[in-house]
Amino acid sequence: MKSPLQQSRSEADSSTISIYYKNVSRVPLLSAKEELEIATRYQETRSRRYADRLVEANLRFVIKVAMNYKNYGFPLMDLVQEGNLGLIKAVQRFDPSRGFRLISYGVWWIRAHIQEYILKNWSLVKIGTTQLQRRLFNNLQSAQKRLERLHAADSEEERTQLLAKEVGGTVQDVLEMQQRLSGRDASLDAPTGANDNDNYTLLDRLPLDKERTGVETAVAEEEVRQVMGGYLAAAVAELAAREQTIVRQRHLNEDPCTLKELGEHFGVSKERIRQIEERALRQLKEKMAMLQPMAV
Repeated sequence: MKSPLQQSRSEADSSTISIYYKNVSRVPLLSAKEELEIATRYQETRSRRYADRLVEANLRFVIKVAMNYKNYGFPLMDLVQEGNLGLIKAVQRFDPSRGFRLISYGVWWIRAHIQEYILKNWSLVKIGTTQLQRRLFNNLQSAQKRLERLHAADSEEERTQLLAKEVGGTVQDVLEMQQRLSGRDASLDAPTGANDNDNYTLLDRLPLDKERTGVETAVAEEEVRQVMGGYLAAAVAELAAREQTIVRQRHLNEDPCTLKELGEHFGVSKERIRQIEERALRQLKEKMAMLQPMAV
């Protein structure tokens, strides 16, 4: 009989999220004492058996995190699988002696893997990696809902202008990102259907808080930032010198250069810079995929 972790890999294409949830929810949650004991044994032995127990007991929480990205145009189970890789990474790096629970730490790794998957599979030429674009990606939907409540009487155009001001971008930036975030809306709030009288949704059943604070947040966020930043830095370093300059000036600077400015710097046309940029970003995407280690 396959474990829930194995099922999550082999049945991703055919299972609905409700069936998958029923499978992973059969694994009992670990008490704080049990988790500490198993995590300590894993840290001492690096035994796959202990790692799998920690992962399988927390797979249901990955669904909760993945549901926050349900409108981004990707199959939900693909996002769940990426989140599972983040959970595995969290288990591998988790230090039980710090005194907090695994999922409080792991939620940041789960989010990071899902976000990296989304960003890598959208067009890097359009999305890029600038601070503004990442801020739009992470904050646009929550800001939009808040403004819709506060400015319900305003026109859509007026709300878009307010939204652009709030997130620190232009109206065009907001419109482009809105278009990319308007993908399929998976039916995730439907009842799980465990029995005829079961009207609970997946969202109701999962107790994970939407946001967590405290020392676990600071520790995990910093580790995620360092690791993901390391992947990007290593990938950029493998580009040719001119391509590195263009990528850094166009996508990694707080105040990016224009194609015209870079064309004048290198003595070539704007179109030539655009071609080099497109090729460099394509190479960067491939290099980052190769650099990121596969989870065991």
